[in-house]
Amino acid sequence: SVVPSLITACNVLAGLMAILAAIEGQPDLAVFLIFIGFFADTIDGPVARWLNATSDFGKALDSMGDLITFGVAPFVLLHTLSTTISMSFIAAVFSLAAVFRLARFDSQPSPPGQHLGLAAPFATIMVSSSVALDLPQWLLAIVTVVCSVLMVTTRRYLKPGTRTDKRELRLIWLVHLLALALIFGASLANWLDLATISRACHWVIWALVLTYIT
Repeated sequence: SVVPSLITACNVLAGLMAILAAIEGQPDLAVFLIFIGFFADTIDGPVARWLNATSDFGKALDSMGDLITFGVAPFVLLHTLSTTISMSFIAAVFSLAAVFRLARFDSQPSPPGQHLGLAAPFATIMVSSSVALDLPQWLLAIVTVVCSVLMVTTRRYLKPGTRTDKRELRLIWLVHLLALALIFGASLANWLDLATISRACHWVIWALVLTYIT
């Protein structure tokens, strides 16, 4: 089936357009497109398994898409917003950490039901939400550095949906669906300049990601 590959292609396209939006001086649109890429990356794997359409090509395409959306796009976004060379350097370090994290994911098997290090998509969501919240640049720099360190560490994070209790499993998926809805709603509201709704949603996203990484 070509459906999973088409979904992954949406991730690639969203990442490329996010880069273009950042270069053109539209950070809100860039954040929106990064979140679209995150959504596509979240569902392409489950869809492939549901359709029994997993393949080496799909895995390679997914890796390329993740590199663009969660490695290159955040660097360009942060660089275009930076006011100092140090912030651009921090953006480059974040991108490098994402590359290391993606390479580890492809080359080293993780323990069953766990991730080694913070997943690059979650790190990018944290940084992108910080941009959308218009945090002071010094605080944005701290968030970016912390996320970079968490990506390259070997701290273990539980993968969504790995617990065996059905009620817990339903609750986990409900929380993740809520997070996806908030991410989409917040990015759309930010793009449409619905400032209050956008900021409220991004603060909730921050809380959800902080809960996950701690």
